[in-house]
Amino acid sequence: MGLVAGALPHPIQHLQQQQQQKQQQQQQQQKQQQQQQQQQQQQKQQQQQKQQKQKQKQQKRVFLQLASQLGG
Repeated sequence: MGLVAGALPHPIQHLQQQQQQKQQQQQQQQKQQQQQQQQQQQQKQQQQQKQQKQKQKQQKRVFLQLASQLGG
């Protein structure tokens, strides 16, 4: 009986291991969420930059049209 009891992992140790694993999983999930948020922010910034560039192009076009109409 003594050998069998020794071979089995101690219940308290086993519980601690489970808790540690849960904590690690939670941390990983938090990291993943942070990464997703960062990616979303980057995508938003890229979209904003594209929109700004498009606006600048449009402004140039309008300016050129006006200039040509004025005979410049």
